[in-house]
Amino acid sequence: MASPVSIAFIDGGGVVTAQGGDKVLAIVATCSGLAPNVPTVYGGSSAAALKAACLYGKLTGYAAEVANVVGHGPIILCCPSSTAGTNSAVTQVGTGPTVTVAGNAVDEYEVVLKVVGGGALGTGTGVWSLDGGRTWSGVTTLTASMILQDSTIVTGLTLTLAVGTYVVGTTYSLTTTGPTVDATQLATALDAIKAAAGIIEPSWIHVAVTPQGASDALRATAAATLAATCSSKATGFATSNKFLGISLEAAPALDATTAANRTTWRTALATGFAAFVDYRVPVAAGHGRVQSVVDQRKLK
Repeated sequence: MASPVSIAFIDGGGVVTAQGGDKVLAIVATCSGLAPNVPTVYGGSSAAALKAACLYGKLTGYAAEVANVVGHGPIILCCPSSTAGTNSAVTQVGTGPTVTVAGNAVDEYEVVLKVVGGGALGTGTGVWSLDGGRTWSGVTTLTASMILQDSTIVTGLTLTLAVGTYVVGTTYSLTTTGPTVDATQLATALDAIKAAAGIIEPSWIHVAVTPQGASDALRATAAATLAATCSSKATGFATSNKFLGISLEAAPALDATTAANRTTWRTALATGFAAFVDYRVPVAAGHGRVQSVVDQRKLK
């Protein structure tokens, strides 16, 4: 007897018209709404329907961008199991009380809290950003516990503001890694997609998890490990007469502000992938900024 396969469908105002072919994309990324390793098929064009199912995280943003393309085929969404990411310490620029952060971020954020109205807690005001100050929230009152969420996003983060007088122009910044996915967790997610291929078969899989590490060299090594997992699973698909590609994102440079840092990052990637060759597993490196159709922040 064949093992049971779990698969879900989202009603997004469209119809899933194909079980295979050249327009079925699978995306592997984390989110806060879907059960781990249960492939979910979406065939519409409503970002709201996607958000209602996936809630928040990288998978939501990626899938919404694809759904926004006219004529896209069915999208297979797969949220892998993951480990809670990390938050950096808060960097304060300017005078005033201190701020700390707690919580598990559902995505990678570049958080900035900027004081726009001076005063004590309950009187002073501020705005916050999740993309390094490229887009901002509305003005909000500074309180002892500020949950970073609004009508478009729930981050999983809470800022704790110390008692004192907050000063206009002072900023508090931090970064988050978001949930992390290792090779074993990725392999399980890819196996789930393969198991569901008898119901709907992808023609391509994109893995949108950011390899982590304390240095560019460690992140490149982690990316190469994930690439090897993708390569192994592509072979498994082919053995079952399912021929597809699996693309993967390498981590961007930890600090791309100088030419020397960018050279270090490129060297780390070249070293990390020196022994990796598989035309079925293209690896993307570098980053650009795309404005999210879900929450309007400028994604990195």
